[in-house]
Amino acid sequence: MRTRLLGHWLLFGSVGCVVFFVTIAVVMIDSPRTMRDLHIDERRLVHLDAIAKTLDCFWSYGEKTLPDDVSELKAWTQETQQLVGVSKSYCRLQQLSDPQTGDPYIYRVTSASEYELCAVFATENSGTRRAKSGYGSYGARKLKSHKSGEHCFALTASTPLLLGKQG
Repeated sequence: MRTRLLGHWLLFGSVGCVVFFVTIAVVMIDSPRTMRDLHIDERRLVHLDAIAKTLDCFWSYGEKTLPDDVSELKAWTQETQQLVGVSKSYCRLQQLSDPQTGDPYIYRVTSASEYELCAVFATENSGTRRAKSGYGSYGARKLKSHKSGEHCFALTASTPLLLGKQG
């Protein structure tokens, strides 16, 4: 009888542990939809960073002005990279529109060297989340912290270090 009672306790204890750990795993692991949203938001950040880098190049090689419309950058990058040998990996536009909706990113000039880049994010990021997709290096511009929904980053055009000082 004691052996049978001990067997029941071991069985119920084992089942209890399994249920406990499965519950913890479900709570701690994000849903596939959340993971997809995080991945798309990371792509948005990478796109915005590429636009910002290209605006830096435009500002550095131009008359220290920003374009009226971000779509001007596509033709400019193709011409300028061939003429001046700008690093193609630095001044390269990846995409001017949202990967999920296809809507263009919002670009507003706020002064001679300042502008805003805006996107609609699916998730909130306090800046502590690390990139899981391997997309990369948007950290240098501090394009990390954002709320879900529309968020704008206030940025300043500057001469990229790899281009050196322009006269």
